[in-house]
Amino acid sequence: MRLPAIAALSVLPALTAAAPDQPSAKPLPGNKACPYPPEAQKEYVAGPVRFVAQVRPDGTVESVEVRRVPLPRLGFEETVRACVSEWRFEPASTGQANLRRYEGNLRFQLDAAQETAIRALLEALAASWNASDKKGLEDLTLRSRDAPKTLPSGTLRSLREQLQGEGAEKWRMEVASEFKYLRFLGPDAVSVGQPIQKVPVAHPSGQTAETEDLTLDVFAAKGARGWRLVRVSPMNTTWLEGIRVGVGAGIGEPRKIRDARPRYPEVAKVNQIQGVVIMDCLITPEGKITAIRMLRGIPLLDAAAIEAVRQWEYTPTLVDGKPVPVIMTITVNFRLSRGPGTMEYFLAGH
Repeated sequence: MRLPAIAALSVLPALTAAAPDQPSAKPLPGNKACPYPPEAQKEYVAGPVRFVAQVRPDGTVESVEVRRVPLPRLGFEETVRACVSEWRFEPASTGQANLRRYEGNLRFQLDAAQETAIRALLEALAASWNASDKKGLEDLTLRSRDAPKTLPSGTLRSLREQLQGEGAEKWRMEVASEFKYLRFLGPDAVSVGQPIQKVPVAHPSGQTAETEDLTLDVFAAKGARGWRLVRVSPMNTTWLEGIRVGVGAGIGEPRKIRDARPRYPEVAKVNQIQGVVIMDCLITPEGKITAIRMLRGIPLLDAAAIEAVRQWEYTPTLVDGKPVPVIMTITVNFRLSRGPGTMEYFLAGH
């Protein structure tokens, strides 16, 4: 698969915000920009990294807590932590001996022009949705005749149907000012996590429901009419309750007792698409997977990974002798070998 040319590898400056219970620190000029993590660059992933630094009175950094990354396990956490730890800040005022706080937002960017175009596409989606403009929504959907050759043709569900789902309620879409993540899958395909607020429209009785924070799982492609939307799925940011298991969690992973081998989609083979699909899975006390939350997906491979994983079963996880629901991170790596039409995969829980 051809990957998009990277117009620029830029890390925008951090933004500071004061905390109510702690004085803020101001970085000195000349601090080194954080490098782009090699794995994130290799996977063509961009987006913001939010962190909080605790600064000593002399202006050196005591600790760095990374609070948000575009996608996990791509080196953002380690890179930002190591980079910001070397930064220097203005010394504290005389007599001030406590730690100060610096809240930062680093924006890792691959291609500014493409990001601007995709941002405009999502803002147009919100505008058409809020105006109940069916024609506008249709115009934003990728048509089969306009699709790039690297994508399969076929009938696409309308954006309105994708967003509305089974619910019939009317709501407004407020798009956040930045992506959660953006991942180029090729020169003409991109996967985007776009935070939005779902704002219910007032009921005739005057009552309104509370706003809901969602992340849109967006798959867009660049065809004859520019960037257009292929898939838009609302994904709730809340997650079902369960005990985290795996490395660092203090509770070992359950043993898999039923397996199902993922199938490699033909369209992914033809277009030489491969990579890692990572998901959190909720496993019942009986060892069955009942819910899946995608952490890092590849649109043409996600469905095959989910289809296989839903068939897996595990031994019950016991806490104090009782079976409990658990959350485990599962990784499926789709890898094309040199032989045509063959596939290897491995599974690991983290």
